[in-house]
Amino acid sequence: MKIKIVVISMVFMMMCGSFSVSANIDIKDIEANSELTTNITTHDALKYWERYPYCPLGTDITFPLDEGVHNPEVFYPNEWWYANFLVTGKSTGSEYGVFVSFFKHPQMLLFSISDLNQKKSYTDSKFGTFRGAEGALDLTFSTLFDKDYWYTKQTEDGELIPFQYRIEVDGKDREYNNQKMEINVDMHCLKPPLIASGDGIVEIGTGGSYYYCQTKIEVTGDITVHGITEEITGFGWIDHQWRNLFMCQSSGRFAWEWFSIKLNDNSEILVGDVFWMHSKEYYGGYTDGLNLFNANNKLELYEDYTITQLDFWTDPVTERKFSTKWRLTEPSKPIDLTINAEFENQMMHIVTNPTLIELILKIFPFTLFWEGFCTVSGTIGDKQVSGDAYVELTHSWEDRGGTENIQEISEGN
Repeated sequence: MKIKIVVISMVFMMMCGSFSVSANIDIKDIEANSELTTNITTHDALKYWERYPYCPLGTDITFPLDEGVHNPEVFYPNEWWYANFLVTGKSTGSEYGVFVSFFKHPQMLLFSISDLNQKKSYTDSKFGTFRGAEGALDLTFSTLFDKDYWYTKQTEDGELIPFQYRIEVDGKDREYNNQKMEINVDMHCLKPPLIASGDGIVEIGTGGSYYYCQTKIEVTGDITVHGITEEITGFGWIDHQWRNLFMCQSSGRFAWEWFSIKLNDNSEILVGDVFWMHSKEYYGGYTDGLNLFNANNKLELYEDYTITQLDFWTDPVTERKFSTKWRLTEPSKPIDLTINAEFENQMMHIVTNPTLIELILKIFPFTLFWEGFCTVSGTIGDKQVSGDAYVELTHSWEDRGGTENIQEISEGN
């Protein structure tokens, strides 16, 4: 059972004002700063970030304050919390890709399990009542039939355990006879948060959002899918965005290809491209360049990257054409990675009724999207690397016709 979280936000803000440590510095940087070493032992320096409050330099984002819900809604109409996992079943040895998303507006929950051995994707989407606490992560999503939770873990005394979380989500698969699907996992961050673009702000059109990721998370718990329940272990990634990214004059005019990449050299990459919805022309990057979070927990930003689509697949339900293989290159590092979908059909159909699908395709086609597990291989510098990725595709490549007056909209931005 969860303990109610009570947080006085001003206390954390005052503490952050008096003690800040950047996510982009390493232990040597800490040791070189006498003011910091006065308060941090050598042992503590190894985990300088694993404490609350944690206040990275160069951004307004603080923890745990910004892990919670942001109000008032007029300033923060859009907010969502997202996690993806690669986990292995203890009894079957099966590998599963999983993603979960809680949305404040619209009040919605998305849940998907990709069985990587069977090459099948099990998905559910629910509309209900979202509730969340301010000042710390404590989310509840309710329907008439169940409740789902995502919260920061606590000690027996009710104190928050920094960067350790719990997710409890269940559902019924929409593709295969409403079979039960469920995940209950504990999460422990192994690296500090990646502050997207360095300042934690992304801007698309006339909208924008605050944005951070937690890129390497140890995951343990259990999973239920296609009639099997088993213990699991693995690793995950968390995203959190909030502000008015889509509540703007350009709302509904953009789509994207977004990548969260975890590599075996203890580095991670956040990168994505944004496209005009109707013309399908390239708009720009999802963040300020390719975000490489290296093994020393330092963020490296590279603007001159290219994502090239190498293969495609057409969803038979929506007839939308999605890319399923990519080459990611950047010349200065250099980076040269190939990203390949583990299997093609990893669609998230928020609705399954054919009439509703036809209507949504005309109004908001990006709500019927591809999200799935991929493998990664290639080189960074002179090193061979490999890993895995979760990729989200709201952009598609079929020719639906129609044009967008890009010049007019750009001037309006």
